[in-house]
Amino acid sequence: MSSADTILTNVAASAGVLALVLGITQIDYVSRKILSPGSLYSRRKQEQQYIIQTSLQNWIRKKWPLTEREFTGFAASDEDLSALVKSILDTKGSQSGDVGNKPKINGILKGSEDDVTDMEYYLILESSGTTKKIQVPLVRFGLVLAEEMERMLVNTTMCFVADASSGLGSRVLGRVSKECGAGVALVHEPIWMLALAHLISDSPNAIPKEKLIKVVFALCRLEAWRVRDDVGESRSVVFTLPGQNVTSSLLPLLQVAFPCERHVFAYHNATDSVGRAALLRKQGGYPPISAADDGTDASVIAK
Repeated sequence: MSSADTILTNVAASAGVLALVLGITQIDYVSRKILSPGSLYSRRKQEQQYIIQTSLQNWIRKKWPLTEREFTGFAASDEDLSALVKSILDTKGSQSGDVGNKPKINGILKGSEDDVTDMEYYLILESSGTTKKIQVPLVRFGLVLAEEMERMLVNTTMCFVADASSGLGSRVLGRVSKECGAGVALVHEPIWMLALAHLISDSPNAIPKEKLIKVVFALCRLEAWRVRDDVGESRSVVFTLPGQNVTSSLLPLLQVAFPCERHVFAYHNATDSVGRAALLRKQGGYPPISAADDGTDASVIAK
């Protein structure tokens, strides 16, 4: 292909993208003129759900590419799940079992790309020290893990921060938690919380509420277990929820699962919050809260 052909191809592609963006903008402008507030809200909510779903799918493909899937472990039987949970809770070695005893939660996905009839939700766990991964059924793994976690005596407390300030509250509290010197461990906007909130909003009856509460309990305790070496004298782990849009889905479950823990609501005035959200959208979101981000922070998908 000649240089001229290449230039023409690039110009055509750019023109196509520009036309698509202008078309979407025009559609939104027309919608504001002709739709009722309730209909406009429903339409924008559907658009937001689609954007979140697409971002989460792209994130899973990035963290769990097709080239790695044939080497990924799979645990589905009751015996395998029990053995996996016991290996995770075993403190004798950092890399015992399939994913060690400090696994990261890479994400949640529905079904299998190889089997369109598979409608189960799965969790992808990755070893903190290696690239080993394992796929487990979300609900059944969560129930087994919750049962084992409920038997354990722990002296670590938790704090959950729900943010209604376009990330400002989570940002400030997160940075204070990391730099105050009290040894407070921070789990900043975990992607699995965003995925779980999307699951609840998109398919509210897919998982019974009593099981969802157990799953939320298990995954939060698993995150606290992963960062246990970072917990100092305060014996506290702070979770910042990934955005205001997950609050209505997750906060009620967290309050039932952890009734005795601290729940903080961070807010700012509406004008500044909306202005900050618009600016962040142009900038691609906040930079990572730490240079040592482990790749489970939901803010990365904004980029």
